[in-house]
Amino acid sequence: MESFTYALFRSLRRMDDEANVRIDGHPTGLAWYGGYFRPDFKKPQTEPSWSKRLAQLLPSEGYPCVDSVPYPHPSLKRCKCDIVAMLSDGHRVWIEIKGAWKEYWRQNRREWIYRSYLLHPLVGGLDAKSHTVPIDLDRLKSIRSTDGSGVGCLLVGFDSDEAPMDQDVEELQRLAGLNRDPWMTSTTCWQDAYRPGCHVRLWFWHRGVAQDLFASPSG
Repeated sequence: MESFTYALFRSLRRMDDEANVRIDGHPTGLAWYGGYFRPDFKKPQTEPSWSKRLAQLLPSEGYPCVDSVPYPHPSLKRCKCDIVAMLSDGHRVWIEIKGAWKEYWRQNRREWIYRSYLLHPLVGGLDAKSHTVPIDLDRLKSIRSTDGSGVGCLLVGFDSDEAPMDQDVEELQRLAGLNRDPWMTSTTCWQDAYRPGCHVRLWFWHRGVAQDLFASPSG
């Protein structure tokens, strides 16, 4: 998984570098990759664009990849995993990808939206979003050893010198159990070339799949 993680991070850095255009006067980069990747769309979505581009780039790194893969468990028949990649040993890893735009929502005085996507339902008083990091982790519990050898959760964060994400992510890791076995963590970060004082932050949590990890996920 270490080599795959490096390839994943390299691909995301490449995506940030290539999205060096402005749309209607606004910078794109990884933070608004949808504007770069889907310029023909009226309201381009960034997270699905990440998945589609990673499915294009990871094969050139030696990891065949497919985006929007239906979950095999019957209770999740309407849900799709963001990407499923093939490792060098032939095993598959199911990966959910979530963005966290802390600085954007802070500037718009709606930071609770950022926290809702990061922490609901593990923290009370937040908006009941249906696509959050904890809900993605719950869905990944449905993957058995017959479906793949591992699962992962990639968090792509955008924060600033004034408002870093570190404490928020520490809270997520503690509440979701991401800071203990069997989870492993890899991180990296760089300056946002298009937004002064801001950063691009990556966290990738991954673990192997075993039969005894299976639990019936919530919808």
